Amino acid sequence: MRNVKNISYLHGGYAWNSSGSASHNTVDIFDSTIYHIHGGHVGSGIANYNTVNFYSGTVEALTGAGYAGSGSASWNTLNVFDGTLNGLTQGGFVIGNGVANYNTVNIYGGTINGIVTGGYVGSGVANYNAVNLYGGKIVGDIYGGYAPNGDAIGNEINIIGNDASGLDLTQANLYAGEGANVSGNKINFYNSGITMSNLHGEGFQQINFIFPKNYRKDTILTLTGNNEVNLGDLSEVGFGERGGSNIGKGDVINLISANSNIILNDNINTNYLGSNLDGSTTFNTKMSRGVSFDYDLDLALSADGKTLTGTVGSHGGLKESTQTIAIANVVVPSMVNDSRVIDSLSDFGMPDFDDDGEGDRAQKAEEVREQHGFEIFAHSGYGRLKTKTGNGSYVVTKSGNFDLGFARSLDLKEGKFIFAPVVEHGTGHYDAMLSNGMKGYGSAKYAAGGFIFRKVNNGGFYFEGSARLGRSYNNFISDHFTDAKGNPVRATYHTDAPIFSSHVRIGKAMRLNKNNLLDMYGIYAYTRQGGMNTELSTGDPYEFSSVTSSRVRLGYRLTTRTSRISRIYTGLAYQYETNSDSEAKTYDAEGESWSLNAGSKGSSGMLEIGWQIKPNKDNPWLVDINATGWIGHQKGMTAMAKLQKSF
Repeated sequence: MRNVKNISYLHGGYAWNSSGSASHNTVDIFDSTIYHIHGGHVGSGIANYNTVNFYSGTVEALTGAGYAGSGSASWNTLNVFDGTLNGLTQGGFVIGNGVANYNTVNIYGGTINGIVTGGYVGSGVANYNAVNLYGGKIVGDIYGGYAPNGDAIGNEINIIGNDASGLDLTQANLYAGEGANVSGNKINFYNSGITMSNLHGEGFQQINFIFPKNYRKDTILTLTGNNEVNLGDLSEVGFGERGGSNIGKGDVINLISANSNIILNDNINTNYLGSNLDGSTTFNTKMSRGVSFDYDLDLALSADGKTLTGTVGSHGGLKESTQTIAIANVVVPSMVNDSRVIDSLSDFGMPDFDDDGEGDRAQKAEEVREQHGFEIFAHSGYGRLKTKTGNGSYVVTKSGNFDLGFARSLDLKEGKFIFAPVVEHGTGHYDAMLSNGMKGYGSAKYAAGGFIFRKVNNGGFYFEGSARLGRSYNNFISDHFTDAKGNPVRATYHTDAPIFSSHVRIGKAMRLNKNNLLDMYGIYAYTRQGGMNTELSTGDPYEFSSVTSSRVRLGYRLTTRTSRISRIYTGLAYQYETNSDSEAKTYDAEGESWSLNAGSKGSSGMLEIGWQIKPNKDNPWLVDINATGWIGHQKGMTAMAKLQKSF
């Protein structure tokens, strides 16, 4: 809506009955004057998943993304970009009995005069709501969740902007939660240079200071009100910094400067260290640097009780949970070496069985190829493999791959030469597990293209090789990281890198008798993924080395003819992975590098069984279905289907 004046009520969706629903509505406001705005309005029922975007104009009394007389106003979002909002500003609003959960208010600009709440309920529960403050001016009280006669649990206020970015809280008071039963409500400061009237400790149980990456060593929070700041009533005060920030050992951080007393005691999981000669009091706690390091932090409360500072100490080294970061980096090279591209030409130019007396109906596969000249082939496979990565850790990969090629066979005096351009793609999900149960997980994929060639002598000896070039992609997530207080923290990263893969295969195929063919072979497979730099979602910088995966396989395959066109085969092989080392390097605040290492090295055994339909005069198609089991260093199962057509 644009340029509309003096409207009393504006609703994106409206239902006024005992079981109504006004959900999934969106309202956009530009340069309008309105008395009440509701994204969804219901008398008794459900007003969920509504959105109000307020760009400019004036609201006189009430702005709510979701409104219910009784019932549910949950999962609503209010975005304020500019303009003036008076009275009540809420994400979800229930006047009577009901639920106002998981609502969000985002304030980017404008002026708000009155009360701001993520979720408001007269009688009921207002849980897990959030108010995110980026900019704008607020004159009044701010609540994450407000339930004067019910529960206000897990609500939060996030201070993301500061005075310099246009966030004006000088006349604001913060209460993360208000209710008859309050717990787990928190206020998070993501910036420095913030001025506000006061914090009201009775409304929140946790306060976190997360120092920004470009922290200027200025005061985090300045309180101008006259009420004391009782941090001692909190169950937890947390201190953290972005992984790449400039806070290090010996730095003094100005945390809070207040007009009145700051009350701090060991109820907030700090250790009382005693009084200093200047009359100040010292406590010890911990500070997180991203998810990689935990630093000691000594808190000093000034003698007059109005200033709280923190002095950064040393850290205890790189945290064990970060090991999953290095393990995840070996996933794609392993996926590439597990693909079945190396079997693409496995039946080209091989000796065939003698004619079984059925004449042209049993025409051999090689003769069919000579008639048609070209063949197109495609593999599709899926597998679940568990691979050891050192020190009791391992990675479990569930992946699928597909390759497509176009082969041309040429007759030579001494045999045949086969050449095929090929493209391949693989995708999968993985779990990177540590011996203590910590884990990371994610998705990985790659795409590559190249060629395969094979030279087969008339006597059955053959030589084969390939080269493929492409790119790998990895999306990593872990919920097993923690902050300095032991609270779970999610961290993610996204990487991509060039990848090169090749293989060499040497073997000898021979007829054992009328119905059995033996292929003895050796394979060397090589994959290299390039190095890359990334930053975790928590700010931690990481440098990944290149990863090289090298495998040697020795084995045989026995093929038995079961009919003129049908074959079954079984095979055994021994595989040794020589190296697949990954190094992930990060830096602490003092510039010292710390490394994580993961590798895949060891012996595995392979058992395969498959069934083929060979091309013949009546049918130009080859069909191959295969199942393979692995034991040892690499455990699990893979399955593959191959189609090949002569034309």
